[in-house]
Amino acid sequence: MDTDRSNLLSRFAKNVPGAAFLYGIEADGSDTIRFLNDACEEVWGVSRDDIHRDPSRLWAMIHADDLPDMQGSVAKSAEALTHWDHRFRITDGTGQQKHLLGRGTPERRPDGGVTWLTFIFDVTAQVDKETRIATVTDQLNVVSTAIPDGFALFDQRERLVICNDQFREIYAMDADADLSGATYESILRDAASKQLFPASNGREKAWVEGALGEFRRAKCVSESRYGTTGWLRNVDRPTSEGGRVAFRIDITKSKAHEAELERAASTDALTGLLNRRGLSQRLIAATEWLTAGDRLALLHLDLDKFKTINDALGHETGDFVLRQVANRLRDCLTKKAHIARVG
Repeated sequence: MDTDRSNLLSRFAKNVPGAAFLYGIEADGSDTIRFLNDACEEVWGVSRDDIHRDPSRLWAMIHADDLPDMQGSVAKSAEALTHWDHRFRITDGTGQQKHLLGRGTPERRPDGGVTWLTFIFDVTAQVDKETRIATVTDQLNVVSTAIPDGFALFDQRERLVICNDQFREIYAMDADADLSGATYESILRDAASKQLFPASNGREKAWVEGALGEFRRAKCVSESRYGTTGWLRNVDRPTSEGGRVAFRIDITKSKAHEAELERAASTDALTGLLNRRGLSQRLIAATEWLTAGDRLALLHLDLDKFKTINDALGHETGDFVLRQVANRLRDCLTKKAHIARVG
């Protein structure tokens, strides 16, 4: 190699954030290493002089499980003169275990040997981070599968990281599709297009904006109609990394129970008509939608001599009479009319 090229390589190698050197395989199959930069000592934990004297030391550091693939990748690159790119593990000269990424560009020499301009980067920290992420992801998968409600985790940009089958089912998402990276907004738009939530029908854009606003609040708990008869409780919480955790809890049964309790509290148990409380609620509601010029009609009926029937024939007969009267009055109702038993 001429002096000018050697000097240029030396100056370039000093600025590389990793090990840089020329690795060669001679025509007789032996290894040579030249022009190692200072970072080589940090990567391999041995001096440059030691590497120069015995390049085989670097091969000896490679993890036994990785050595065959490493040798194969170098041989393939030498034969086809293709770019070399390989990840492997080593135990360096100080006993530390490291993950390295190697890249090199081969060039065949006139004497039949091959030389690579080679760069080796220590990616141990990156691999450790990837391993931790993979471990956490596996743990989340196990946990999310065990959660009976819809569960999803979103990143800082509101992109889906993970969700369980229940969440997919609620939003009618393909059970087999890889939805990682889908934004919550796109999920909402798709749900609106499928008319999964009655509140979105005919006002899809406003509904999506409203749902996004709730999702982005620091801590949000809301309820929404789902399908024809279902109800969901939406619980959204921020994560320490700036993402969001979303729970979608099916509260259809509890809503039905609440409605039943409400009906019981506002309905006369004997006749099924409104009681005093129910009548009061209907009157309050009516005054809220009445406008100028509207009229509200009230009719009060009293059953004459009902006490005589009760006293003479017994309460069972009296109850029968009340139910018959209630049924006949109910048959006369229009859609906007209500009947209540107040006595």
